[in-house]
Amino acid sequence: MILGQLPETFRFIITNTRVERDTSKLVAGVRALRDEFPNVVNPVINSIDGLANTLIGVIHAMQAPEGKQQSVLAEKAGKLLSMNQHLLTSLKVGHPSIDQVVGLGNAYGFNSKLTGAGGGGCVISLLPSTAAAEDINAFCGATEKLGFESFQAAIGQGGVRIKNEKTAQL
Repeated sequence: MILGQLPETFRFIITNTRVERDTSKLVAGVRALRDEFPNVVNPVINSIDGLANTLIGVIHAMQAPEGKQQSVLAEKAGKLLSMNQHLLTSLKVGHPSIDQVVGLGNAYGFNSKLTGAGGGGCVISLLPSTAAAEDINAFCGATEKLGFESFQAAIGQGGVRIKNEKTAQL
């Protein structure tokens, strides 16, 4: 399924835990776990695939003018992110730093999950449309006190721009 323009209602906080990780070791760990417990791990991997496909369907519904209310669909997307995080943790690709960010997100009503291979790295937290600026700032402040770096992002914002004497703006 190909995604078109993503809904502008998606606002995120991306938190870099600054924990280095080795993707190949994490992948090998999941493979070993699957080799040891195929009847358990394969359904988890299938569930992750199902979650991703369901999320794509939710995003498509958000794009349809006759679709459900945006806030209801955004709430479903958040629930799917949270469920995905729990499944990824069961595959042993989590990390205590990720758990800290996810726990903080839960305290503020933000659904969060690890990005990439896990084992550290970044966590993405979906902000509900009702997220108060004070809560966003408090969450970012709390993550920074833990030594992490957080920044806000939203769908539809401009990307990186490079300026110098030779180019006006790329």
